[in-house]
Amino acid sequence: MKLPDILVVCLLFLLYEIAPEEYDVTENNFDSWMKEQRIVFVMFFISWSEEYKLMYAEYQKSSAILDRNNSILTLLKVNCSAPECEETCLRFRVNENTILKVFRYGEYSETYRGRATALDIAKFIQSHLNPASTELETTNDLNDFLYAENKTAVVGMFNGESALKLAFLNVADRYRNKVRYAHTKSADIRKVLEVNNDILMFRPLYLHNKYEPSILQYTGEADPTTIKQFIKEYPHGLVGRRTQDNVEDFEYPLVVVYFDIDFETFPQTTQYWRNRILKVADMFRENVTFAMSNAEDFQEELADLDYLDKPVVIAKDGTTNKYVLVGEFSSYNFENFVGDFLGNSLKPFFSKTEPIPAFNNESVKIAVAQNFKSLVVDSEKDTIISFHSKWCTLCKKLASLYVSLAKSFSSENIVFVAMDAYKNDVPEEYKVEELYTPTMYWAPIGSKQKPFRYRGKLEEKDLIRFIAKYATYELKGYDREGKPKKVVRTEL
Repeated sequence: MKLPDILVVCLLFLLYEIAPEEYDVTENNFDSWMKEQRIVFVMFFISWSEEYKLMYAEYQKSSAILDRNNSILTLLKVNCSAPECEETCLRFRVNENTILKVFRYGEYSETYRGRATALDIAKFIQSHLNPASTELETTNDLNDFLYAENKTAVVGMFNGESALKLAFLNVADRYRNKVRYAHTKSADIRKVLEVNNDILMFRPLYLHNKYEPSILQYTGEADPTTIKQFIKEYPHGLVGRRTQDNVEDFEYPLVVVYFDIDFETFPQTTQYWRNRILKVADMFRENVTFAMSNAEDFQEELADLDYLDKPVVIAKDGTTNKYVLVGEFSSYNFENFVGDFLGNSLKPFFSKTEPIPAFNNESVKIAVAQNFKSLVVDSEKDTIISFHSKWCTLCKKLASLYVSLAKSFSSENIVFVAMDAYKNDVPEEYKVEELYTPTMYWAPIGSKQKPFRYRGKLEEKDLIRFIAKYATYELKGYDREGKPKKVVRTEL
C-alpha cells in the first residue's frame, strides 16, 4: 500500500488506513498539536542520508506486517536539514542522521534503537499500539506473566476502581516498554501476595541476589509522576543489565563491566561474574551506579580493549572522560578501582590521541582527546566544534571559512575548536557518524554534555545566523537573527 505524503512546512504526515488530512502544523504550534494526539511516531531525518532512505523504505513495508485492527497510525517526518525545522530538531537533541521517536500526548515516550528492517520496526510499532497493561485473572496468569520474559514487571493489584488504578494505567500507557505491566482485581492474587490496593515491582530471576529485595512495593500517592519515578528508579537493581535500548536509564557516575553475558547457555559463568560485581557494588551503592553490558553489543565503547577472556571495566563520571581498570579483573582490583575512581585519583583512558599542542593561541583552538575536557567541557564559553579527517575534502574547504569566522568572533563569548576525528577518541556525546563529511556541534554554556549538531549549510551567513540565534548571551556584533548591529558613534 502506497502511503500518502502531506507536506506542511517542514513536517510530513503519513497516515495508515485512513484518507489523508491536512494539518496546519508548524514549529509554532508543534507542542500544542502533539499534546492532542494519543500517539505519534516522529522520524527525524537528514534528506541526503542513506540511513534515512533505508529506514523510510522499511517503515513503509512495515505497514503490511502490522495488525490491521489498528485503524490509524500517524508518522510525522521532520527534516532536520531544513532551516525551518531547526528549532524542533535542536529541542529534541537529534544528533543522528535518522532516528524514530514515539510521543504520547506530546510527551516523549521512547526512541527506536533496533535494526532498520520492516519486521523489527513493525514489532516496535505494534508494542506501542497494543494495550500497555495485561489484565490477570488467576494466580496462574500471574506466574505465567512474571516468567514469560527476563524483564522487570510492574503489577497493579486493585480491589476496584480507584485513583491509584487510573494513575497506574496512565503511566503504563505513556511509559511503556521500559518494564512490563499487568493489573488485576483478583482477590486470590491479592490474598497470595498479601496486598489490597497496591503496586508491586517484580525483578526477573536473573537479577535476584542476597543484597537487595526482588519484589518492591510502591508506597507513594496516586500520582502518575511519582509512580513513573518509582518505575524509572528501581527496575534494574544494584547491578542492572545495560543494553543499547536502556543506556539512558543508568545515571552518572557509572561503572560498567563488559563481558560475555549469556544467562541461557552459560548461566553459571554469567552469574559468577555478576556475583563478584555485586559484592563490590554493595559497598559503593550510595555513590555510584553499577551495570553490566554484553561486550559484543558495545564494541564502540570498548575501542581497542581486549574483552575476550575476562571482564573489562570502564567508569564514566558524566564528563567526556572515561577510566579503565588496568590489569586483571578481581574483586580486590575492582574494589580499589571504584574507590580510586570516586577519589578522583585515576587518569582518563584514551585509545587514540594526538599530543596536546604546545601552543594553542590561534583563533581556532586545536582539541585532541587529552585536552577535550579542559578545552570544551570545562570552558565557560559557548563552544562550536568542527570535526574533520584526512578523507574529508569538504572539511579542507571549510577550514578557511572556519578560521575567518573565529577571527571575526574573537571579541564574543565563543570558542571555535577543531578536532581530527580519525586520530583522536571522540566523546560519545559528540557522535561522528561519517569521516567523509564535516560534522559540527554546538556546546552552549551549562550544556557541554548535551551538545546539538549543526545541520545547516556550510556557508558564512548560515553559520553566523545559527551562532547568533543560539548564543547564550546576545552577540555584540549581531542581533538574534544574525544581522550586523549598527555601530552607534558618539561625537565628542
